[in-house]
Amino acid sequence: YKLTGRDLDWQDNGISNRIRLADLSYGDYILEIKATNTFGQESNILKIPISIDKPYFLKWWFILICIAFLAVTILILIRYREKALRKKSIELEQIVTDRTAEVVREKKEADKQRLEAEHQKEIVEEKQKEILDSIAYAQRLQAATLPAKDFISQYLPSNFILYLPKD
Repeated sequence: YKLTGRDLDWQDNGISNRIRLADLSYGDYILEIKATNTFGQESNILKIPISIDKPYFLKWWFILICIAFLAVTILILIRYREKALRKKSIELEQIVTDRTAEVVREKKEADKQRLEAEHQKEIVEEKQKEILDSIAYAQRLQAATLPAKDFISQYLPSNFILYLPKD
């Protein structure tokens, strides 16, 4: 036998009526078979065409499907990442909004406390002024009720006045 497209010379198969063709790649072949008897007489050559088709993973339609699948997968991954990024962006915006509201609330509270402190300071200053005015008035009253030093010295030559106001 001889397989055109692979073998250059005839192969002797001995007395076996089986031919094993291993490791054939895809393509078209012609198997030529002839028989020889013990006297060396040869039969007519029988030609059998053999066609081995490409495996499916090498066909154009399979490659196209793989490319399409890969493109769709990449597109889905991109969309998923975009969605995740949008979600994260919305979460971050909400956090910023919450923190801004918290800062504004704290500022308002601080302003309120500052105003309350200023109001209390004004009250303290007013009370202090009232107390000082009261002390000054009491001092004038006490000075007015005491007799003049000359008057006391005239009647009591060795005298002293112990003036210790409480406040």
